[in-house]
Amino acid sequence: MRSTFLNLRNCEAMRTISQMGSWGETLRKPYVRKHIPCLRVYENPFGASMGSRELPRKRLCGNTDIACVFIYRMNFPWKFVIMATTLAFMCLELSAHISIGGGDMSEIEIFQNEYPSTESYWRAIVLFGKNVASYKFALASTLLELAPKGKTVLTLDELSEPFSRYLCEHLVTSPKQGTSQSSQFLDACKQFNDGKIPKDELLHVTAKKGFNNVIDAFHVVNNAPVPTPFFHKDYDGRSKRIILTDELLRLQELPFYCDFDNEVNARWNLVETAWELGVSRNLLHIQYDDLDSELFVEDALRRKSVTSAKDALNGYQKGKCFYCFDDITINENNDLVCDVDHFFPHALKATMRGVNLDGVWNLVLACPRCNRGGGGKFALAPATKYLVRLHKRNEFLISSHHPLRETLMNQTGVNEQSRASYLRNTDRIAVNTLIHRWETTQVGQEVF
Repeated sequence: MRSTFLNLRNCEAMRTISQMGSWGETLRKPYVRKHIPCLRVYENPFGASMGSRELPRKRLCGNTDIACVFIYRMNFPWKFVIMATTLAFMCLELSAHISIGGGDMSEIEIFQNEYPSTESYWRAIVLFGKNVASYKFALASTLLELAPKGKTVLTLDELSEPFSRYLCEHLVTSPKQGTSQSSQFLDACKQFNDGKIPKDELLHVTAKKGFNNVIDAFHVVNNAPVPTPFFHKDYDGRSKRIILTDELLRLQELPFYCDFDNEVNARWNLVETAWELGVSRNLLHIQYDDLDSELFVEDALRRKSVTSAKDALNGYQKGKCFYCFDDITINENNDLVCDVDHFFPHALKATMRGVNLDGVWNLVLACPRCNRGGGGKFALAPATKYLVRLHKRNEFLISSHHPLRETLMNQTGVNEQSRASYLRNTDRIAVNTLIHRWETTQVGQEVF
């Protein structure tokens, strides 16, 4: 578990674990350990001006989610030490055993590398791109379509038909497919949709103009390529082609391969909705329809369904049940199709009048067994470890762009500290109302 901690000076995450010398020994006293069994000790939170110095990093106890900040400087008056320690204990109470924020890696890097897998790298490409056009989505769908056909070397001419087809289909419902003012390729797609040019001309323009940037940019996430490429660029003289890697072919071996394309389209729909409405991202509010399990946006004139909530959330959970990590699918025709679950259940609406329980922040995907099977969660408060997991999943969403990020921030807080506080406060009300907490047996390997 990645643990981070509160800094008394600025309430931001602080990670340095420090050996405290003789004072560290004081914190190991039995009466201290009895009352604070999950104690960790840290360097001076008030800064170098108070005389703190760099200390060797050392874990003083086992896995914990809470922290205590202590003063190292040996010549400080004991009154000051007691005051600082008291403030630290107050932080323990406020933290409510939830690990928040921080870490050397960004949330995107954590998503990719904490539990690395081929599918995690693929999902990182789709979910965390800084999209200025929808070409990456079209190429992802193209690769997913062509990979099962067994051909590993594909020319740009061979890529052009499915690539342009996906763009043309999306242009029908969302005419704006990028932030650029003009694009010869997109203009050709629009002209084809309007019957002004034949398909052969569309494919010619696609091969010539459509792949200018996307081939090089496809694997770039967080300003660097993912460790596992799904194709290699092979432009040799007149021949322009890509060579599919074994990693792309291995995706087909996963139990719910078809879900990847649903995830691509869900992300694509969210991005193009922001472009189409032409509003600032922080004004775009994604809402959830519990009856249809759909995410939608609504302005003064109309309501527009954006995408299935399942399709939008599945990738950020890496295709696993939020609670037990069993495999789930978003294919409605499969008996194992997952449920959209309210982490804090609907039963709380009467006591949480100011809390939007239908907000994206409170929606998770669960297998039917965890959600409504024998011993399922139903209207119980989830165990504290799931609250930590919810915060982590939400930070994955916030690390993406357009527009779930802004929706979540509007619903729960503009910075990670305030979002963690929002979850803790909501959890406190929930457990005081519902009394009992619920936990299930972990089925699959932990992946986030």
